[in-house]
Formats: sequence, C-alpha cells, structure tokens
Amino acid sequence: GCGYGMGGSKFAHSVQAMTGKSMLEYFPEEVVAKKKAVEKLRRRAKREDQSDEAVDLHLAEQIAKDVVGQYRESNNAIKQFWGDLNQAVLKTIKTKREQWVGFLKITCSDNWLKIWLPSGRDISYYQPEVTVIDAPWDMDKPKNERQQLDQVQHMGMNSTIHKWCKTRTYGGKLVENVTQAVAADLLMEAMLRLENKGYKIIGTVHDEVIAEMPHGEGSMAEFDHIMAQVPNWAHGCPIDVEGFESERYRK
Repeated sequence: GCGYGMGGSKFAHSVQAMTGKSMLEYFPEEVVAKKKAVEKLRRRAKREDQSDEAVDLHLAEQIAKDVVGQYRESNNAIKQFWGDLNQAVLKTIKTKREQWVGFLKITCSDNWLKIWLPSGRDISYYQPEVTVIDAPWDMDKPKNERQQLDQVQHMGMNSTIHKWCKTRTYGGKLVENVTQAVAADLLMEAMLRLENKGYKIIGTVHDEVIAEMPHGEGSMAEFDHIMAQVPNWAHGCPIDVEGFESERYRK
C-alpha cells in the first residue's frame, strides 16, 4: 500500500475500499494530534457550505500521506528497491538489453518482459511498453503543472472489470510480485521436501502447508525443521516456521 507510485490520496482510498474503514479509524491518535487543523477545516467547511464527510475525507488523505511518508523514511532500502526495479524494467523495455537488480535479471524479447527469480523461474508480462502518466502526487495541481513519469504498461487481466486489457504497473507492485513469487518458490520446495519425507499434504492456505498423518507418524519438530531448510538459490534468506498440531484444521 505504501509502494512507489502510491500517493497519500490513493492510499487512503485503497484502505477504504479494501477494509470498509476510513484512515481516521485506523489512526485515531493522528486525528487528536491534528485537532486544531480539524477544527479549522470544519469552520471553513461550514462557511463554504461543505459537508463533514468532505472534511473527513481531506483529513484521511492527509493522515495517509503522513503514514506513507513515515513508512518510506524508516524503510529506505525497500524504497530504494522499488525505484531500482522500476527503472531497470523501464530501461529493459526501451533498450531490450538485459538488466540486473540484486539477484533479479530482467529481459525483454518476443513480446515478453521477464523478471528472472533466484530460483530460475520467471515472472512474465505480455506486450510490455512504456507509457507516460501524470505523477500521482501531483493530481491536485493543474494539468500543465504536473510532473510527467514513464510507467510500465502490459496486457493482463484487470482485477476490477475482469477483462483482458492494457494495465499499468510500477516499482512497488513489481516488488510485491517478486516477493510473493519468491515466497511461493520457497513454499513449493518445502512441500516437495515434506512429501519426500512421507508427509501427506492435503492443502495450503496462503503461506501455510496442511498435512494429514496417522497418529504416531511424523512430528511437529521434524515438520518445522524441513520447512525451515533454505534452498541453495536462497542462501542467506531468513526463514522462520511456526506450526501446530490439531485434530481439525483451525486458524
């Protein structure tokens, strides 16, 4: 949510859409801290015949902007990664030359942009191109005063209208794709190791593996140990495991 390209206003609206709650409900202490500003806004809104909802929305956007800024300031390496991957992908699309960001290799040929993961698997984006957009953080400015940004565009399934169409992405979203993909690779390799040791896997839930075993066979300690093993391609990656045993599945 705080990713590169996600401004305060967009973040506030995303939180509302995903959770049904306003930023004001998540950060009540921020509302108190902005008490004077809120009172000033409400007085002005009353003079201009604006609703309390408009004031609340403005305040929510301001708090969201603060939250996004604080997150980025305290996670400089993550912020840098967003930008580095975004720029490398843009350069690869424009030049068709291979780029590297850390352990990730980016290539673009035959209508496919590919981000090669440390495991050797790739994430593919069809018909990639570079488009120009107005900077999200400048949307309150007049059109001619907004900063222009290059952004990655590709063909994909739109999750809102559920149609195959052109869709845009950016550094934070690309990093999310990579992070989820690497996590999936780690999980799938762990599942193969578990099955090789005789554990009968009957399902997965996000990052959980569910195995069913007869009484007296296998152990939680062994299960956790197998799950926590780090593949050669992920050397140095910290992996922690927390499991439980029960007669029935529970969260």
